Formats: sequence, C-alpha cells, structure tokens
Amino acid sequence: MSASSSDFNSFMCTLINPTHLRYLKALKPGMVLPQVLSKLFHLQVLDIGSSTYPTISNGINNLVSLRHIVAQGLSAIAGIGNMTSLLELHDFRVQNSGSFQITQLQSMNKLLQLGISQLDNITTTDEAAGAKLRDKIHLKKLCLSWKYTYHSDIAREVLDGLEPHQGLKHLRIFGYNGATSPTWLATNIAVTSLQTLHLEDCGEWQILPSLEMLPFLTKLKLCKMQKVTEATFPSLAELILIEMPKLEKCSCTSMSDLNSSLRVLQIKMCRALKVFDLFENCNNFGSKMKSWLPGLRKLIIYDCPHLQVMHPLPPSTNCSELFISRVSTFPKMERSSRETLEIGCLFAFHDVPSYEMRALDDRRLAFHNLRDLKYLCITYFRNLMSIPFKGFSQLVSLKSLKISDCEKLFSSDIPEYTYEDVVAANCIALPYLEHLHIHSCGITGKWLSLMLRHAPALLVLKLGACPQITQLSIEEEENSQSNLISTLQASSSGYRDYALASSVPEGLLRIPLTLLSTLQEMDIAVFPHLTFKCSMGGLSGFTSLEKLTIWYCPKLLSSLVHIVRTDGQMNGRCLLPQSLGHLVIGDYSGVMLQPCFPRNLTCLKIFQIWSNESLESLQLHSCTALEELNILGCPSLTSLEGIQSVRHLSIFSSPSLPPYWEHFSRQGYALYPQLEKLVTDDPCILTTPFCKQLTSLQCLELRTCESKSIRLTDEQERALLLVTSLQELQLWKCSYLMDLPGELHSLPFLKKLEIRNCQRILWLPEKGLPPSLEELDISCYGGCSKMLAAQSRALATSKLKVKIDGKYVN
Repeated sequence: MSASSSDFNSFMCTLINPTHLRYLKALKPGMVLPQVLSKLFHLQVLDIGSSTYPTISNGINNLVSLRHIVAQGLSAIAGIGNMTSLLELHDFRVQNSGSFQITQLQSMNKLLQLGISQLDNITTTDEAAGAKLRDKIHLKKLCLSWKYTYHSDIAREVLDGLEPHQGLKHLRIFGYNGATSPTWLATNIAVTSLQTLHLEDCGEWQILPSLEMLPFLTKLKLCKMQKVTEATFPSLAELILIEMPKLEKCSCTSMSDLNSSLRVLQIKMCRALKVFDLFENCNNFGSKMKSWLPGLRKLIIYDCPHLQVMHPLPPSTNCSELFISRVSTFPKMERSSRETLEIGCLFAFHDVPSYEMRALDDRRLAFHNLRDLKYLCITYFRNLMSIPFKGFSQLVSLKSLKISDCEKLFSSDIPEYTYEDVVAANCIALPYLEHLHIHSCGITGKWLSLMLRHAPALLVLKLGACPQITQLSIEEEENSQSNLISTLQASSSGYRDYALASSVPEGLLRIPLTLLSTLQEMDIAVFPHLTFKCSMGGLSGFTSLEKLTIWYCPKLLSSLVHIVRTDGQMNGRCLLPQSLGHLVIGDYSGVMLQPCFPRNLTCLKIFQIWSNESLESLQLHSCTALEELNILGCPSLTSLEGIQSVRHLSIFSSPSLPPYWEHFSRQGYALYPQLEKLVTDDPCILTTPFCKQLTSLQCLELRTCESKSIRLTDEQERALLLVTSLQELQLWKCSYLMDLPGELHSLPFLKKLEIRNCQRILWLPEKGLPPSLEELDISCYGGCSKMLAAQSRALATSKLKVKIDGKYVN
C-alpha cells in the first residue's frame, strides 16, 4: 500500500486491520513517520525513499517482522537491535549510549548486508565482539569504517573483535589505522570464502593480508594505503590500485593465472611504482604465456611516471575501455569503446612520451587488436615522424582518421620499405576510410598522395596548415592506378609505386581519379603558398562533391580563377562541380569572383564568403538554385548580382553594400523578391527604396551593431514599417542602442520580438507592442536591463508568452 496523506494516523484508522500490512511506501519525500507505524507488527517492507532523510518516530524498533527498509539515516533508529528480521543495515553508526551501542547488533543474525561506521567509539576487543559477527552465518557483505583513529593498537584490537563468519564474501575496511592485518585476515585467515576485498584510507597499514590464502578472491581494491610498499597478487578478475604513494613493487603469485584471469585493471597515482612483473616483456615469462592479458576488458593507468609497460596496447581485441596517461613508456591513449581511440593530448608538455615519441609503431600500438576500430585521432606529437603503413593496413574497419599538430609526421621522403609493406600486406591499406582530417602537420604531398590512393571510399577530406604541401593537382589518368592491388601483385619487386612517386615533387598532392566520383566534402584551409596545377576544368571534375571550403589559400583561389579580359574588364570565372551544394570561400585576393558550373547546371544552395578585403564584385548569375548567402568582412564589395533566388541573406562588415542596394532600388530593380530572412550588423540597410522590395521578408536580425547611434533614424524607422510581412525581429548585442522603434506597434504581423545583450535598452516602446505579438524574449544574463525584464514580465498573458533568460514566466 502507498500512502501520501498528511494525516497518516487518520488514514491508518480507516483500514479494517492495519496490523496485517506487509508493504508500505511513503510517496511524500521527507515525511514524518507517525507513531501509529510502530503497531504494524507484520510489516516486512518500508519504502521511504533512498534519497530522503525521514524523521524517525519512537517505537519504530517494534517492527520485528521488518526485512527491508529503503531510506537514508537508519542509524537514527534507537534500539534497532529488536528488529531481528532485517536483512540489510547499510549504515549502523556506533555511539556510546545504550540504544546505539554496537551490542545492538548481537541478535540481528538474519542480516545479509551490514555496514558499521564510527568504530572510533569502540576501544576494546571485547566491546567489538559484542556485535557477534561470527554468529551471523547469513552475512555476505560487510563494511567497517573508522572516522578518526589516533591509536593504531586500539584500532587493531577493535578489528580483531569484529571477526565475521567464514562465509563472508564481500569485505570493505575504511579508515582503519592499525599497522598490521587483523588476526582473522593474517596468518590464520578465517574468511576463506571472501570474493571481494576493498581496503581504503588505512594510513598505517603496512603489510597486506596473504591474499593467496583467499582461494575465491576475484576483486581487490586498494586505495590511499599510504605506507604499503610492496604487494603480491593472486589470480584476480579485477585489480584496482589508487593513490598508493609508497608502493614500489607489485608481483604475482602466478603470472600465467593472473594474466589469463584479469578483466579489469586500474592503477592510478602510484607515483613510486617502478616494478610490476605483469608488465614486463613476455620473453621473461616462458612458454606458458601465449598472449598478454587476453581477456582484459578495461585498462586504466594514470600518473605512474616510473612504471615500465613493455607491451603494445591495447592488449587484446576484448579491451574496449583504455586510458593511459603520464606513463613513461607510453603517450596518452584513450578508448571509450571498441570503435574509438584517441592518442596524444592537447598539453603535450604535461605528457613527456607524447612530446618526445618519434615513432608510433607496433611496439606501442597493437594494430592487430584494433580491427574493430572506426575512429582514430592522433594529436599533439611534436616529434613524431612516422606511423608504419603496414599498421594502417590492419585497421580494416577504420572510417575516420584525424591527425593534427604533428609537426614532423610524414615530413621526410617515403622510404622504400613503406612500399614493401604495402606489397606484403597485399591489400588496400584503408579500404573503408570515409573521413580524413589532417591539420598542422609536416606531411608532404607525396605522403598524402599515397594515403589517398589507399582510401578508395573516402567521402570527406579536410586539410589545414600543412606547409610542405605546396601544389594540388588531379592525377592524370595515364598515371593513375585504378586497380592498386593488381598493380602491386604484377610488380615482382614491389617498386612500381616507388618509381612513380619518386619523380613527383615532395610538395605535390595528387588527388586520385578514383576519388573524383566519391568525394563529397573537401575543406582546404591555411595554405598561403598552395597553388592548383590544373586545366581549364578547375574543380569541376569532382562529380560528387557537395561541400567545398577554401579558406586562407590566396594562391590556390587565384590559380583556380581564370582572369579573362572582356571589353577591358576582369572576369573572375571559377569553374566548380555541378554537384556542389555548399561553398565557403575565405581570404580571396581577387577583385571579382564569378562561380560557374558545367553546362550552367547547379545545385548550389549555400554560399559563404568571408574576409575578402579586395573583392569588389560578386557575380552569382550562374547560381540559380542559391537559397542562402553569407557575406562577412568584404569592405570593398560594391556589386552583388544574380541573387534573386536567395531566401536567407547575412551581411556583416561590408559597409559598401547598403548604398549599392539603395542606388539600384531607386532605379526600380527587383533585387530580392524571395528574401525571407535578413541578418546584418548595419542598420543603414534600412532604406525606404530597399525595404519596399522586401515583400517576402519574415525575419530581421540586427546583430553586433557597431553604430554609435542610440536609436534608429527617422528614415530607418519609416523604412522598417514598410516591411509589413515581418513576423520576427531580433536585436543582439546592439551596445549603443537605447530606444526601440517608437512605431513598432504598427507592424501588423509581428509575432516574436527578441532582445539580447542590449544593456542600454531600458524600456519597451511608449506606444506599446503590436497586437499580433505572440512571444517576447528578453535576456538579462546577456546584458539587458532588469527594468526592461520587469516591464516585459508584466505583459505576460495567455496570448503573449514572455521568456526571461530562457524561461517562460507564464
């Protein structure tokens, strides 16, 4: 039965015979348990909620049939020893008073789980023996805890008196301050059925129990054992060592048994640990060791700077969780599942192996155990020079590879043995690779060309800041290897690839012809000297390319654009793939840009052009499907044509465009008949001739306005009112703006008004807001006035929703 009534006693009185209740759950958290509860003599389960601390009434200890209590704070039950049917008592806090002395436990022999804390209040062996733990034959789980212990001899005597029954399976000891093990856990071990042992924060404990005398032990956790210097481990499934500052040596009673049985191994912050024979070279173990940790599922080693790990990682295909950091022989490695692996760290100087390692080979990385790997990230290896190509060929499931901030990686000429590895592997090295991202690396064009020839399924290629790549070209068909495997097999020496590559300049990146029909996204950024060695076809040969980003590659863009003089003018034609849907161009140095497409057919819907200070004319007549145009940082742009189909337009830091639009609008040109959304940082765009044409505009956003005007000019306000189709108006970070448009209420269809980071706007318009308004969104955290927020909050109705700092007030 569940009860939530505030008058619980009255509720109980309505029952015919409440004494026969077996199960009772209190639905109200933290409720006061009533006196009448003490009369439910047959109650077996009382559920008060594990996250609440109930007020315990007197007489609750009369519930002699109670087996389970779900609640916090059970230590507050005086005389709990009467409740002899209890099966779990997780936290019995020992006190000196009679109702809370440890002798309360002596008759509770049905307990399966027991936690005893505040053992500091016990001072003798006899007093501790009053709990009669040896008589609790059903007890399977025991936790013993001290809070403050200053005398190790007293703690030892107390722990001797707390000897449990030999059938105990799970034991945790916390805060014990004795120097040695208790008698029942030392030479004459009584708890021979123990399966798990957890010792924590036992500051004076020096000599651990003889663990080999526990034949059923499978899990061992040692944490903050300050004075332990050596440890010997039997066969275990789980071993955890945390914050053992003086631990120097670990060994195994049976190397082969521990090697085969371990499933979880964690070693953290054991800074003095130098020797653990489990990590030594397999050659030292003899013929019995066929493989290292074959069943391990989880391996964590952190901040053990002197520990020598002599095996490549991960140890087996079963190891799905791996974290290695601050270990002398290894760089940082992190694997959260079988499909992902990250190697290296952002702050490489904190991880010496990551900073100094020169080769990531099979001595450190067990490529053969990574056949399920799909995502590999290698970052911040300042001195890393090579990764064996043969290793890549074993990553048969790899779909995504990211390499960044490896200044020396693949920076030298390709050695002959790399081609020998390819021949020996007799396969394409990266058959399923779909994403390749290389940034801030020393890789040469020749190395990357080889990788691309071995990635026939590549969909996304992102390259950035690789200074040794200086030329880009499309591989000529006569030099391509359409069937790499057959070519390699046909060459008995295996040097045909080598011969082809040796004549190619180091800086030349050649895109294989096979990728022209598969590549869907290409991102090339921060190549100030990169040029395109191409024919008049430009990039139009990429027949599947959907997104192209070229940023801060001034020479690349110049080499792609054909400058043709027609009637004395420059015509910056750039031939692009017909399949292209999204184009991003940044830092173009030309004065004119005209994207073109084969047969004037195009799928381009989004075009973003950023930071082009010299660009004067953007001709988009060929972009007949264009829907979204973003222009940022083009101060010289005075001509923008061919965007009649655009629905979303963003203009930032391009002050020459508003006068251009006003001029052509006055001449009666229909510039943007389909424009639905306009985002800008310049209110000067609001002119009468221009706004008259915005007959489809639904959303206007003024963002990061640098104008020091405290309000829109009269002309700008009148122009705004001409946009009668407007449904949404947003003002973001208009630092100097103090007044909202005074005639804002005249916009007939405005439904949403949003104001963020406009700290000088104190009030809503004096004439009010449009009757059509449905939502008002104000952000105080973003810098808006609290007075404005208070005024807005008062307007909340069932029709007008008001949102303050992201939360609706109504």
